[in-house]
Amino acid sequence: VSVAARRILHATGHRRVERIFDIGDHQRPHRGPPAAKIPRHGIRAVAQGSRRCANALGKRRIDESGDRSFAAFGLSQTLQVSPALSVDMTVDGSRTLDGAPPVTDVVNPDQPVASGGQLSAGSLFEDFTAISLGAAWRQGLWSATARAEYRDGEFANRTGATLAAIRQLGEGSVVGSGFTWTQADGFGGASPEIFDAAIGFAHRPASSEFSSLGKLEYRSDAVRGGVAGVTGPTGRTALDITGDAVARRLVGSLSTNWSPRGEDDDLQVRRTEIGLFLGARYNFDRVEGFDLSSVTGLGGLDARFGIGDRFEIGATGSVRISLDDGATQFAFGPLIGFVPTDGVLLTVGYNIEGFRDPDFAAARSTEKGIYAAVRFKLDADSFRFLGLGR
Repeated sequence: VSVAARRILHATGHRRVERIFDIGDHQRPHRGPPAAKIPRHGIRAVAQGSRRCANALGKRRIDESGDRSFAAFGLSQTLQVSPALSVDMTVDGSRTLDGAPPVTDVVNPDQPVASGGQLSAGSLFEDFTAISLGAAWRQGLWSATARAEYRDGEFANRTGATLAAIRQLGEGSVVGSGFTWTQADGFGGASPEIFDAAIGFAHRPASSEFSSLGKLEYRSDAVRGGVAGVTGPTGRTALDITGDAVARRLVGSLSTNWSPRGEDDDLQVRRTEIGLFLGARYNFDRVEGFDLSSVTGLGGLDARFGIGDRFEIGATGSVRISLDDGATQFAFGPLIGFVPTDGVLLTVGYNIEGFRDPDFAAARSTEKGIYAAVRFKLDADSFRFLGLGR
């Protein structure tokens, strides 16, 4: 981490007239060389309803001889169409007015400046204009959101769309679905495209000792004009290959959990937890005209036993098998859990043997060696300290 990562921010605001504010701030490093001093000044206007407009002028100092002056602006508008439906639109962007310091002027040339930026196309910054349009709908047991975005950048253009819906089925049961599509076109670089669609369910009634979670996901990663080992204006891609490639897969998983009730000093507790995981993946991979389709299965078993109110010990094991050639890999090892505060569980484990599988990484820790995981319990009161829901 560069010394520029620790910074001091001074900010001020003044209401010029009703709903119009002068704003300003100044960033500087806590100590060490002046890697990025940034004064900014602007105006923010709050109109009737949910409309906001902001613009700012700034000057970024990279070192004794490198200055960059820039202008940033933003506009957002939210419209409540009906009690159940709202739509919103945002426009924001940034323009360099003067100066373009080279990458070598930063403290760490392998990392963007701490105050924001990028490392792409031999530049620290990119001028851009971004537009987004979204909608949210909620009625009864249904809720849905949708958003489309377009970013016109100096080195790359990006387009994306998301859609999600959720339906509560009953006490502790819910089903949901999601869709994401993104595409980027870089000038003189690779053009990646990602498509992800999923449907899932959760069943965890408060009165039941059993719970389950299931998900079915289709994911496609594609790249055109890629060069292996080269990061272009669009950033790193999932497929590090020269030429064109497509990786498509259908992934399904089911997690079940049994946590029997017990008693401790006449209080009902749950200190034993047995979990079973089943997963399957079908690959539609095609690389440079070669068909690499395959079917893979994954199974896992977890056992955890509580020791008092704060600690637990246990073990976990996973097995992955390729149904095409019968190749099998295992991951297993002990684990220990600690509850630092209510609603939070910190787990540290060590896999004696292991394997890497990005498609199931969110559900299982299977890589060889030490790992750590944190689980949170969130409810309507989790963020009350922020003033939400008042």
